[in-house]
Amino acid sequence: MANECARGALRGEEERIFDLAAETCTPKQWAGLMQPFLEHAAGRGHEHLTRKLVEAGAEIGTAVHAAVRGGHCDITEFLLESGASASASDEEGLTPLHVAAEADQGEIARLLLLRGVDQDSSSYEGRTPLNCAACLGHAGMAEVLLSAGADINRRYGDREISALDIGAGEGHVDFIRTLIEHGADVDATNYGGVAALHHATANNKVEAMDVLLRAGANARSMSESGHTVLHMAAITRTRTEAATLAVLLKHGADVNAQTVGGTSVLEYVATRAGKQGIVEVVDLLLRWGADETHVAGNGMRAADAIGMKVPEEDRIPEEFEGVRKLLANAPADRAWRRRCSLVLCRARPDKMQLSSDRIARLEARVLGLVEEGIFRTIVRFI
Repeated sequence: MANECARGALRGEEERIFDLAAETCTPKQWAGLMQPFLEHAAGRGHEHLTRKLVEAGAEIGTAVHAAVRGGHCDITEFLLESGASASASDEEGLTPLHVAAEADQGEIARLLLLRGVDQDSSSYEGRTPLNCAACLGHAGMAEVLLSAGADINRRYGDREISALDIGAGEGHVDFIRTLIEHGADVDATNYGGVAALHHATANNKVEAMDVLLRAGANARSMSESGHTVLHMAAITRTRTEAATLAVLLKHGADVNAQTVGGTSVLEYVATRAGKQGIVEVVDLLLRWGADETHVAGNGMRAADAIGMKVPEEDRIPEEFEGVRKLLANAPADRAWRRRCSLVLCRARPDKMQLSSDRIARLEARVLGLVEEGIFRTIVRFI
């Protein structure tokens, strides 16, 4: 509003102001005065005005960044030919290549790389152009940068995050696939033992998790803090979702894995009883063979920890009660699962030479297809 008032007060005086500046400014002052106009002209694609301002002595400054961000390749090339640095940094330490990576401007990125800019140049906080491309999942840009020799495993910041970590945490599947095709180590970790799979899991990015797991990511990996990926799925910052845990279990995660303190995944989940979706998660874990009798390092079982992390006033009654019933009925349900295994073994002994882990998975799939009452009827019939 203040700007509009000021402009209104000067309306009609533009020519006199311009003449005054031209008469009284030193060359340095003049260049600085014209610089914002050049930046706006370059960013908006006004090539003729950009050329005029450069000819008039405007300081180029970060006009290149503006042209790159706007996707104006011809203006970018003109500014570079007019003396602009292809490696100049803005107030955040970002070079034009960083900006091209963020804006997914592949043609301009190639132009800059041909002029010899560093494909791994770092911003003030350590971000490379590949890290910038990762934030928005620009797979095509990743291809350009990696083909130019960008360091695929480069990490930055206090958390030592890589491009694969960023892409996984954001769920950018095509970007992840591009990095994997170029040889990214899917199990590479930071100082805390946190890998890309942990980042995808913490944000419930199921499709990204599946891509990483199919590429060989370890579903049983444990961070330095003693949490497996399955634990991380249980204590995610967002909503704990059964689909997230299911993809890990299907790829071999240990349902009874414990932290260094002896806490199981089931016990972690039980503390959240009363929140939306927790009944489904507890049911999933029990179907996959979670041991509800396990005693954690603090002397508590899952049934003892029900709802501990959820204030009573915030609990959804049916969710809380659903978890309580599942844990209370777990011994009887486990007996039926064992009976299922026995029936299957007797019916087709030639087909049941499986490891206990594979049997547990088969049981879980069978139980996941039918309601308990229907399943018991089938077993009795057999």
